[in-house]
Amino acid sequence: MSNVNDDPGIPEEVIEAMRPLRLRFQPIPYNGQSYDSMVLREPTGDELLKAGELKNPFEQTFALIAAVTGLPAIVVRKLPQRVIERVGEYFAPFTPPSPENAGAA
Repeated sequence: MSNVNDDPGIPEEVIEAMRPLRLRFQPIPYNGQSYDSMVLREPTGDELLKAGELKNPFEQTFALIAAVTGLPAIVVRKLPQRVIERVGEYFAPFTPPSPENAGAA
C-alpha cells in the first residue's frame, strides 16, 4: 500500500513566509519606556484563533498586533489610526473577510 503523500503526480506548491515589516510611528511613552516602532510578522494559527474569539473587530486587531509584535496592549491601543490601518493591510491576507464584505462583488 503506497502513501498518497509520496505520489509524485500530486502538484506541489511551496508557500513562502511573508517578509516581516517594520513600522515606525511617533513615540508612545508607557511604563518608563518609549515605543516608536513595531515589527510585523505572519501570525500563527493559534494567534489568529485567539484574536478571532473576540467579538469586536478592533479588539481582534489590537490582540493580534500585541501577539505578533510583543507590544504591550496599552501601547497598541494608543497607536494612531493610520498605523492600525497599515497593520490591517499587512494582516489582510491572513484574515477572513468581514461578514458585511463577504460575497460582495
